[in-house]
Amino acid sequence: MSPFEVRISAHGTLSDGARAELVGFDQLDDPSMVVLRGAVADQEALMGLLQRLRRAGLRIRDVERMPGSTPVSPPVQEAAVARLEVSGRVADLLRLAMVNVSGLEVVSGLEEASTTTIEIGLGEEGALFNVLADLEGLALDLHGLHVRPGNPQTEGPSVA
Repeated sequence: MSPFEVRISAHGTLSDGARAELVGFDQLDDPSMVVLRGAVADQEALMGLLQRLRRAGLRIRDVERMPGSTPVSPPVQEAAVARLEVSGRVADLLRLAMVNVSGLEVVSGLEEASTTTIEIGLGEEGALFNVLADLEGLALDLHGLHVRPGNPQTEGPSVA
């Protein structure tokens, strides 16, 4: 598996301790936000990095795969499933938006008082980037993003 390079922009401040954990990532100069650039091994490694940044108090604004980098995704029979937690009661909107993205299958959805949790099967290479771009286009606040290995056709969803 070959890694691919990403650029992540986030609102907030990155502590020295959190910055030290980001081995292989450069922090670019931008006074209005934290901008990191570096390589990740695959989509699951990217999700782990995004989760670590969120736990460090950053609010992810943008994730971009850099041109010329080769994405690595799990084989189709072991496609990953992404669980997204967003602000608002927007399950129907998310289902409609994700239907138009090739390689994705909405596995399940759950609306609560102020958030929506939806699981999406990531069937194609780069599907995670398509999902993140769609969320940005819809101007939705992403509170949580979890990726687990598995095949959405054979495993039951686990929505929390």
